[in-house]
Amino acid sequence: MESSNNEQSKRRRRKKKGTQESAQTAPTETSSQSKGTTTNPILKTYRPASNDSEALVKEIPTEVVNRNLSDVLESVHILDTLCDHKSCKQKTSLMGQDCQYCKKRFCFKHGLPEVHGCGEAIKKDERRKFMHPVPEKTRREAADLAKLRVKFKDNLKDMQRQRLAKPPTKAKFDDKK
Repeated sequence: MESSNNEQSKRRRRKKKGTQESAQTAPTETSSQSKGTTTNPILKTYRPASNDSEALVKEIPTEVVNRNLSDVLESVHILDTLCDHKSCKQKTSLMGQDCQYCKKRFCFKHGLPEVHGCGEAIKKDERRKFMHPVPEKTRREAADLAKLRVKFKDNLKDMQRQRLAKPPTKAKFDDKK
């Protein structure tokens, strides 16, 4: 009896160790999946230092792209939905900000241009706006001109639809002469 109890207790310890090991590895897998890393072989092999999809595509040899095009496209899509800050892996597919200076996409934490490194670009832009202001009249005229262009394009589209909608007319021939 005692030997069977000892064997059962050993089995329980082994099971506990196995579940503890799997429990330790399971959260890291789920957290890595939530941060955008998947089991994509392209990302494992050619992962760039930053979340830049252009850098990823430049690093991958052409023959690998030709063989695994779907994996390459999937990996680029994964990187395009991640924050472009160097150390951030936050997903931006649902909520994110596009920087008007560097044209990259960031999470809300790194969305301010000063935070992700576009501070000098803001200084230059604001200095230019201050030193060479655009008068209010010019701004209004530019806005009116943009509205007129939109209206003109709409009118052209309407005219084109009307031309396409008209049935071709048949010529009437008189048999009597």
